[in-house]
Amino acid sequence: MNSPLFTALLMLCGLGAVTFAAKAARRREVFPGLALALAIPASGIPPEAIPDARWIGSIAAAVAAIEIFRPNARWIASLCGGALAGLLGLLLQAQGLPFPVGVLLAVAVPSVAAYFSLRRTGFAPEALRQEAMLATLALGVAVAVIPGVTSGWQSALALNRDEVSSSNHIIANWVFLLGAASVALGGLYSLLRRR
Repeated sequence: MNSPLFTALLMLCGLGAVTFAAKAARRREVFPGLALALAIPASGIPPEAIPDARWIGSIAAAVAAIEIFRPNARWIASLCGGALAGLLGLLLQAQGLPFPVGVLLAVAVPSVAAYFSLRRTGFAPEALRQEAMLATLALGVAVAVIPGVTSGWQSALALNRDEVSSSNHIIANWVFLLGAASVALGGLYSLLRRR
């Protein structure tokens, strides 16, 4: 489980949990999300039963887009942040982290973000939360797209393996993913800054 997809999924769960918890911290809706962050890793779900990365990335990206363009949506940021924190605990347990530590980290990540966001006014200013939401959106899209891109790239390599052309060089997947993510993130950032 040390693939680029798994690493991107870990990053999405951590960033999304912190971003959504900080967003919901100024409201009471943060508590159901924290309960969800505790319930998911404590439920004993086996690592094989973790939802597909495409679904996780798509839902996280959709919630981030809702929070960017409709920032007063109730409950959705908290619930998504709690679910991502719970999934983070499950993913860390799948990597070999002991059960209590995985549950503790799953609850601590959004709790600390919500606490500091609520208690310290300078902890997560609105501009920083908007940029973190944009990064969550871009990372969610990347996680949702990586499985399809890699399977398509592997199919293309398998089909072109017999040809001995100098133009058929094997290029690492991260080159294309990094380029696509940079273009998407830059475009969204410029659109948000013009608003």
